[in-house]
Amino acid sequence: MSAALAAALLANARAADLQVEVTIEGVEERSLRRALRDVSVLARAEDDDYGSLAPIRRAAQSDTQAMRQALVSMGYYAATVDPEVRRSDAEVSVTYTVSPGPLFEISEYRIAYQEDAEGDRPQTFGAAGLKADGSPTGERLLALETGLLAKLWEEGYPGAESLGRRVEANFETGTATAVFPISSGPLATYGDIVVRGVEATDESYVTRLRTFQRGEIYARSDIEEYREALAETGLFGEVTVAAGPPGEDGETPILVTLSEREPRTLGAGVSYGTDVGPGVTAFWEHRNLFGGGELLLLRAAAAAPRQEAEAVFEKPVPRLPGSWKLSALFENEDTDAFEAQSGTLGAAINKYWLDRNLQTTAGIRYQYADITDSDGTTQTFSSASLPLAAIWNNENDPLNPTDGFRARFLVEPFFFDTQFNRVEFGGATRVTFGENDGTIIAVRGLLGATYGADRADIPATERYFAGGGGSVRGYGYQEAGPINIIEAEDGTVINIEPDVDGTPRPVILDEDGDPVIPVGPIGGASIAEGNLELRQRVSENIQLAAFVDTGTVFDSQTPNFSGDFFVGAGLGVRYFTPVGPIRVDIATPLNRRKFEVPFPTEEDPDNMETVFQDDIIGLYIALGQPF
Repeated sequence: MSAALAAALLANARAADLQVEVTIEGVEERSLRRALRDVSVLARAEDDDYGSLAPIRRAAQSDTQAMRQALVSMGYYAATVDPEVRRSDAEVSVTYTVSPGPLFEISEYRIAYQEDAEGDRPQTFGAAGLKADGSPTGERLLALETGLLAKLWEEGYPGAESLGRRVEANFETGTATAVFPISSGPLATYGDIVVRGVEATDESYVTRLRTFQRGEIYARSDIEEYREALAETGLFGEVTVAAGPPGEDGETPILVTLSEREPRTLGAGVSYGTDVGPGVTAFWEHRNLFGGGELLLLRAAAAAPRQEAEAVFEKPVPRLPGSWKLSALFENEDTDAFEAQSGTLGAAINKYWLDRNLQTTAGIRYQYADITDSDGTTQTFSSASLPLAAIWNNENDPLNPTDGFRARFLVEPFFFDTQFNRVEFGGATRVTFGENDGTIIAVRGLLGATYGADRADIPATERYFAGGGGSVRGYGYQEAGPINIIEAEDGTVINIEPDVDGTPRPVILDEDGDPVIPVGPIGGASIAEGNLELRQRVSENIQLAAFVDTGTVFDSQTPNFSGDFFVGAGLGVRYFTPVGPIRVDIATPLNRRKFEVPFPTEEDPDNMETVFQDDIIGLYIALGQPF
């Protein structure tokens, strides 16, 4: 008994040592021979995959069929493949003798509809907008079949399907006829919308988002637009829109299956800048507040120079398509330029165009503010304005866009205490190239003008300021522009350079030599900014950046490009996280300023005190790309 077992084990050990060598003969073209080896199971086998001759023979027969099918799919309809298996001890040679035959050409295409139906179904591929070029490959025939079905789906036949194409070959002429049996189903029109899976959402709201009307001819693109409109509400985690089976009258119900997201979100973010210190933002939003897609947003943000609280209510209007919005904003600002406490109430109507890439907005805004300017002047400012804006945005990601561009054009007339008109145009885009699109050149620009008022007549809260992490990096918050420049009269009292009305304003220095009235930016009536940034992905999660920012504000109502611009440059790194890139930028001002005034003492009659200077380095930390 043990001897028989030992013999069996020895036989199995020898069988496991079979080595298979595959040879393909009769094919000269290297690419064709490689394609045949790719479909061969034996050619891809390891040396220890086979322990006996029988499975090798079965694999050779399977390879023969696979090679024949591969040749037919490439247009060699008369191809033959003959296998031969030989064994010598532990070596097995498998030879496939291939005769490809001629490469056929499709000389005729025939669309064979299996039933009569209303409507104008394309009878040729040309009528369907497809080019039949005679190629016999399965890939090309599949593309024609797929294109024909897409045409039928788009022109009212949601049930169209292929019943299996075939090729009828003429071996004498080397040509063939490609036959496409198609079941188109009846011509369909839109019927009822059937909504499933919603609890908090009104079905009528889901229905109003549709991009078609009942009774219109069915089109697959309408269904896709409807699905996108539902997804863009942000209310649903999963959205499925499909056509149901048409009835006898051709009416097709549209089946909408939805999975609702949690309606409430609580979020927070932090930032840091050497010019403003740490900052924090928190928000709470309730989506679908009353079941019709309404949004209630409460937001608060705080940093050293600015604190604000905002409430927004937005109601979708699907038939517009667009929305109307109400907002309330309360701000406290304490900067070197001014101090202000203000409240703003606003209302606006938004309309979307061109697949929601274009948004137009018309609104009304009322603002009340108590302002203390840098020279100690106090002012109560009350105004109403009518902001009118057009916004184009087809960027692919709000926090890390790599494609598309964003542009905004604004006209806003102001009334009541001061009358003027604001006009702004700004935009940002980028170019992506290099290996795996890892290199990006991003640009941003902003132009703003104020017509009907000079800088001194514009309340400080409505002036333009430049500088800081979202503007010209390297310069302090609001400081990339004119500063109250000092000229000394004596050791204790100095004057700010005369304002536009020619009146000098005194600044008193305390015993430490610091101005009692702060010396700081005064803003402008117009603005020009530009940013250029080179971004390079160096790993899956890390991107490096080098940038140059420039800009300033102007006394004049429109930008005066003959003046000096402030330029900052720096380096940055972005670390990509699931919620967006964390950005760290370091920048320096290239035209750094330092203002000194005489402040004589008994020890040093020529003593000078610095009342303003730009920092050497600015550090900025935030979530998301700067633009």
